Amino acid sequence: MIEYSIFSKMYCINHIPINGSTYSHTVENLKPCTEYGHNVTYLYGGNTITCNFHGNETVTAGDKDIKESVNATHFCYQSDWNITSMLKMHYPSFECDSEKCCFKPSYKDICTTVTTKFSQNCGDSFSLTKYITIGMYKRAFLQSGHNETKMLSDLEPFTKYNCTGQLNVHNATKNTDALHVMVNCSKLILRNNMNLYHKIINLTIFTKCMMCIGSTTRDTLGAFKVLYETWPYNHHVHLYLKLNSKLSSLHFLKHVFLHFLLEPLVNITLTSSHPANNAIKVKCFYKGDLNGPGVRYKATLGKNIQKENNCTFNFTDLSYSKTYKLQVCMIRIFPLYSYIFSNTLKSYNDKAVIGFLVFLIILTSVALLLVIYKIYILKRRESSVSGENMMLISTANDEENLLLVEPIMAEVLLEAYKRKLADEGRLFLAEFQSIPRIFSRFTVKEAKKPCNSPKNRYVDILPYDYNRVQLSTGNGETGCDYINASFIDGYKEAKKYIAAQGPKDETVGDFWRMVWEQQSSIIVMVTRCEEGNRVKCAQYWPSPDRETEIFEEFIVKLTSEVHCPDYIIRRLSLANKREKSSEREVTHIQFMSWPDHGVPGEPQLLLKLRRRVNAFKNFFSGPIVVHCSAGVGRTGTYIGIDAMMEGLEAEGRVDIYGYVVRLRRQRCLMVQVEAQYILIHQALVEHNQFGETEIALSELHSTVSTLKQQNPGNEPSLLEEEFERLPSYKNWRTFNTGITEENKKKNRSSSVIPYDYNRVLLKLDEGHSQDSEADEDDEEETSDEEDEDSTKYINASYINGYWGQRAFIAAQTPLPDSVADFWLMVYQKKASTIVMLSDCSEGDQESNCVYWGKDKTAFGDLEVEVTSTDTTPTFICRNMLIRHIKRKESRTVKQFQFLQWMNKELPEKPQDITDLIKEIKRSNEQSKSQTVIVHCNDGSSRTGIVCALWNLLESAKTEKLVDVFQVVKTLRRERQSMVSSLEQYQFLYDALASVFPVQNGEVKAAKVPAADSLQFVNETKAEEQQAEKPASNASTTSNEQQGTAESTPLVAVLGQEDKQEESEKQSSTPKDTTPLEDTTSGPTATVDV
Repeated sequence: MIEYSIFSKMYCINHIPINGSTYSHTVENLKPCTEYGHNVTYLYGGNTITCNFHGNETVTAGDKDIKESVNATHFCYQSDWNITSMLKMHYPSFECDSEKCCFKPSYKDICTTVTTKFSQNCGDSFSLTKYITIGMYKRAFLQSGHNETKMLSDLEPFTKYNCTGQLNVHNATKNTDALHVMVNCSKLILRNNMNLYHKIINLTIFTKCMMCIGSTTRDTLGAFKVLYETWPYNHHVHLYLKLNSKLSSLHFLKHVFLHFLLEPLVNITLTSSHPANNAIKVKCFYKGDLNGPGVRYKATLGKNIQKENNCTFNFTDLSYSKTYKLQVCMIRIFPLYSYIFSNTLKSYNDKAVIGFLVFLIILTSVALLLVIYKIYILKRRESSVSGENMMLISTANDEENLLLVEPIMAEVLLEAYKRKLADEGRLFLAEFQSIPRIFSRFTVKEAKKPCNSPKNRYVDILPYDYNRVQLSTGNGETGCDYINASFIDGYKEAKKYIAAQGPKDETVGDFWRMVWEQQSSIIVMVTRCEEGNRVKCAQYWPSPDRETEIFEEFIVKLTSEVHCPDYIIRRLSLANKREKSSEREVTHIQFMSWPDHGVPGEPQLLLKLRRRVNAFKNFFSGPIVVHCSAGVGRTGTYIGIDAMMEGLEAEGRVDIYGYVVRLRRQRCLMVQVEAQYILIHQALVEHNQFGETEIALSELHSTVSTLKQQNPGNEPSLLEEEFERLPSYKNWRTFNTGITEENKKKNRSSSVIPYDYNRVLLKLDEGHSQDSEADEDDEEETSDEEDEDSTKYINASYINGYWGQRAFIAAQTPLPDSVADFWLMVYQKKASTIVMLSDCSEGDQESNCVYWGKDKTAFGDLEVEVTSTDTTPTFICRNMLIRHIKRKESRTVKQFQFLQWMNKELPEKPQDITDLIKEIKRSNEQSKSQTVIVHCNDGSSRTGIVCALWNLLESAKTEKLVDVFQVVKTLRRERQSMVSSLEQYQFLYDALASVFPVQNGEVKAAKVPAADSLQFVNETKAEEQQAEKPASNASTTSNEQQGTAESTPLVAVLGQEDKQEESEKQSSTPKDTTPLEDTTSGPTATVDV
């Protein structure tokens, strides 16, 4: 006898005795994915021999191992596996054995989906889903007894039944005739959605009856295309219901009458008129389809409300010259719909207007008569009093008002400046007010002669007789020797300058006569020809398109014109037709950055102008002609700075007060306002504190080597000393907005907060500018209070570029909560380029740095889509399309992601970052908008380096000069923590040296595409190549001049042009216009030690 046992690891499954010679047996209903063992015991003669076997594991089960079956009352799952052990999720009505599980659906189960989950020991599971439909079961209902009834609630809905009666008579059964019964349910038809333009409606049918408790969605009938009948919004529709796929016919449900609730598709026009005084008549009409009958109108004007069947309203008794907001509501009666549109109207009263105009005319006439009378009185006084007797104050008072102000030593210049500036500049004010505006002991008789009066631009600014410039080559007429100009002494040199008014149209010939007679070779113009729609000076030189102008006997030719951000340098050729002498070269330097009101905010701009002027000085040339409009305010300021700089360099001390008194004794009102007087002090403090840090490209490598040279011992190098002189500007301006509780969470770093004065303002409401292209920075013209209410905060600051203000926006990489604000800034500020310097490995996940999507992604009201991507070893260029969802316009933005700055303070190769800048500039050549957004993690550490290099490369290209110190100093005034380490500062010098390397003793630009290429060769080689390479494209200098021009400062390049032939001279036109500096009412320079 053999006993055969099968068991799992935990318990025995089966014991099977086997008699005879049977050695195999099939075991069923095992569990899937289960390890089984078995043993065979051989019993013979009272002895037992047992063989154990292990390691047999059943396979996994699948949905194909489960079979479905349906009977009259149940739905079943059947399998060869032990289905009871696999069933993990079932209903209470399940009835199971080892092979089959069945469940009997209740009323609630019909019209629902039943999901059954099967699990296995190995963790795998699967689910089977069955939809219980009406009519799935063929039920038979039996009822015995006499006069018994059957409730319809026991029957299936939407099902046909045959009702047959059985009669039992004497053990015989007789059936009655069959009665056919159809069980229906009540129906509820609901509208799903409509297409307003194509009149298409999708209907979804819901049924509701006892067998299907609650509202259960049936099959969707689909789309019906509605044809226009009597009314486009009422239609007859026949609806059918398809119960399930087993039924071949469609069941007719209902004949319904549909109402389409469509919006009116109309264009409304509103007109207004003034039928009477203080009355407005309003009419409106529409074109299009109302999609419904019956329209009424309601109009609201102020507190007046009117309702009419026709859109005609009359409003009377309105206030005079008051603006009203009109709102008209068009109401469609059926189906009910309202459409509101509004406008702004203003009421008038012609009689009141006429009366006011008459009063204004009378008042103006009286004022005009008073002015004429006042002029008449002044004329009589002038004719009756000699010029010498006309004194504003007495001679004694002129000198008595002066103060005893000691010269200031260079060592205490900063302390003296701070002391005078304290207490709201009380000492500055006292010094300035003590200087007489006019020294009345000096006569002005010549300037007041009737023949000379028309030559004066201002009646109260006249040259003293004793030092006026007298013309000697006039035509012999009375007054031909007069010009409104005065000789001015320098620090040690007599008559070093000529301070003149800006020439008028009728005095241009006199101006050039003065230049010719005095042999002046430099003209410094400290004004623009027009400022604030007022003529400040006549243009007395040829324009580039004319090149030559004749002013009386003088021929003036324009040989070159070079535009820089703050000034324009023109080389002029002056000839006199009366004399046969050769032409004279005159350098005309026009300073463009003096604001309409106040003084320049950066005193170093005037120091830079002085360096340019002095570079053109010639030992044999005559006085330097300096003029603005009147020839006193700005002119005196520039002369004062130049003279005091000489004194500071020669003696180590300055006597600013004493020299301004000297200026006033030579020309009235020199240094006209207190702000100009303070500006002279600021310029001297600037130079004394920081020195001259400007470097010519030809001297770049030698200067950098000297700066980096280590001194013996622990003494700092010159580069370290220069870096230490940089002001930190900590807390020099407020940043209150960025540290409010609401905005703190929007900052990545608490040490980099944008200053309030130049932070980027995001407008909250753009509705007023939807149809306007003038979407500029309106916040410049609004007050701080208005800005706070109408804008939102973002950690970003405007940064000035080389060519103008606000060329860059320095921003932190957007946080996840500020991505929408970042794209709003890109859109509102019309940025053309985004430069991404972020290092996502610095404690941030990649998702915290990526602010765009792979596909079109919406950020607030903007959709951003990457249209193309170009990858290089150093950067990735993405073309992005930005579209405002409320507008039709879209914009293209280029994003450059720099790749060579990972986990490092500085890029490994300086040339990588300079090549990136050049590529960005090349891609922006065709862009109307030049705003570039540069961002890194905090918006300063890396952003400052890129902005500084950008400006330095522009300066090197235009002026052949670089000033790393001043560029970094300016950046620190604009945003916190810009170029904050010595390594970053030295990197700027190294990057410039890599762009302009030394090759065989010559300074040449590194090879770049033609658009940005610069080449430096010596003059000898340029002359040798002159015959082989003729001049081609117009540029600032000709190809023959390029050898020396690009290795020396701009002023030296212009000086060498004198040696070129006439045919080689070409005028240069700037590629960019130079925006004006911000106006200021007074000095704002801040000096840090």
